[in-house]
Amino acid sequence: MPASEFASAVAATLRAERSARRWTYRELADAAGMTEQSVMRYLTGKRDLHMTDLGSLADALGISPVRIVQQAMDRRTPQSAATGPER
Repeated sequence: MPASEFASAVAATLRAERSARRWTYRELADAAGMTEQSVMRYLTGKRDLHMTDLGSLADALGISPVRIVQQAMDRRTPQSAATGPER
């Protein structure tokens, strides 16, 4: 999966988790100890997500960063799933 596709899938997973809780960007930002602007940029794909921030967002959502990554991998397009993982 290309890096940009993976980043988009991670952002989509985080957006889905936030929406499932009916949280605003501000509520997620406060829970994660981040600014609302940073969270919005991460979840809209306008900013690359750093691992430490992924951990903070996952903790705020009460889920494992591994779960977020797995769900992102599950979002792969049929074409990228057919070609397998990149090395």
